[in-house]
Amino acid sequence: MIETSSSVVNYKTYNVVEGDALLAQVSKIICVILPKGFVIGGFSDRGDMLMIRYNDYPKDLQDWVPDFFDHRFAEEPLLQRPELVVAIYVLSHKNMLVPNNLYDPVTASTWLKKIFFIEESESIDQFNIQEEKATYLFAWPSAIKGLAARYCPNARFLPLGAFQFTQLYKAESAFQIALTGNMIAATYYKHRTLQWHQAFQYQTVEDIAYKLLQVCKEFNQPIDEVEVFYTTAFNDLNRVADDLTQYIPNIKAMEAGVMVTNPDWASTVSLFQRLYTCAL
Repeated sequence: MIETSSSVVNYKTYNVVEGDALLAQVSKIICVILPKGFVIGGFSDRGDMLMIRYNDYPKDLQDWVPDFFDHRFAEEPLLQRPELVVAIYVLSHKNMLVPNNLYDPVTASTWLKKIFFIEESESIDQFNIQEEKATYLFAWPSAIKGLAARYCPNARFLPLGAFQFTQLYKAESAFQIALTGNMIAATYYKHRTLQWHQAFQYQTVEDIAYKLLQVCKEFNQPIDEVEVFYTTAFNDLNRVADDLTQYIPNIKAMEAGVMVTNPDWASTVSLFQRLYTCAL
């Protein structure tokens, strides 16, 4: 069994304000589970962002190491009151959207297994996208799901990309991309109609640019006429977005909509605000 000790885990933290009493003010928690990472956001009873905690482990280790997630759930101070966790978002490249008028749980799972190699050790979850009248299927390791359910029994499981289908954020022609350390959830709307969605891995910014440019080509849309709004799982990913500007001229951070004391974390605050709204 692979173990991740504290010496190889990368930690990032952001507090909206400093103070020993900040933790006690948290009344709702949103978690994000990534193939090699874990992000937690704490909110006040009014829905104000209070803190963000990001953890990941080296990219040369395999995805979904249970030991890493077990330690995060057990040791993270923000999770000492697990009853406050309202939602756990999951990012998996093994996903599929099915229109509700064609959806059947058994048949849809069979389709997903034909598209992706779903192991016996993986679970398939479903989430209804009301705005699109579609169901989002995603597969992720049963061991990680079991840990999440044991530590946070009241939490709902949702795909990370779910917030990108909210009507409020649809533009005339635009991508929404949620950047993580080695993976992206991306959605494209044209004429305010859903055209494309995918979660995919990347190693370089060129991988990201190539994918988005290919989508633009498919829908006969010049990239310089498309807006690209991004959010990030943690602050260091802003430089990935910066590097993308050489290929995608209209890329910009999705507005946080609130005062942020550290601008480097604004795109992560923006992500969590949208995850919070989507979960409630």
